[in-house]
Amino acid sequence: MEAETSNASNDREERIKRVIKALFHASNCKDVDCPRLSCYKMKRVMAHFRRCKKPKYECAICKQTIGLLIVHCKSCIGDDSCTMFKCRSIHDWLRRVRERQAAKSQLDTFAVDVQQNVDLLQFDFDSLHIEE
Repeated sequence: MEAETSNASNDREERIKRVIKALFHASNCKDVDCPRLSCYKMKRVMAHFRRCKKPKYECAICKQTIGLLIVHCKSCIGDDSCTMFKCRSIHDWLRRVRERQAAKSQLDTFAVDVQQNVDLLQFDFDSLHIEE
């Protein structure tokens, strides 16, 4: 059973790698008559991605494309030398997501610290006998 799951996982990873490789090829291929069927398909995917009017998270093709690009970005340094379709945009988006998550984490930590300090300060102010 575990071997089947492992094989299925490996097969899926290999398919994803092949599709990313095809997307990379199509990103750089200038031959309008490229004989690779995968190039033709990926060029259509890229054209769809560029012109799709739906929010990217509502379109199945765009969501899958973003997923592939995220996988690519995990092994790419994300500088301007990468010629993968939308690589720089996805890297920038991932950076902004990480920054928001870090800021939220810092804010959550700060909120917990404040709450702990407020809990420490809860005492009876009337017992202080402060004269005005």
